[in-house]
Amino acid sequence: MKKEPSKSLVFSDDKRDLIKLARQKGLTDEQIVLKLTQGHTYLDCRTMAPVWAKEIGITASEFMVLARRRR
Repeated sequence: MKKEPSKSLVFSDDKRDLIKLARQKGLTDEQIVLKLTQGHTYLDCRTMAPVWAKEIGITASEFMVLARRRR
């Protein structure tokens, strides 16, 4: 019998592990950035950009372009 992937919440301070888990679940860079920036102001996103962009493997500028696509 095939085991279904876990849908439980994961709490971690390790950004690399969180990005790896998100990618294993099939999330794109855009989806990851949108989830990370959800509920944050533009200034918060600018602060987050250099840190998270490095872990995702994109530039801070690319991070901000993706973050601005929020609805």
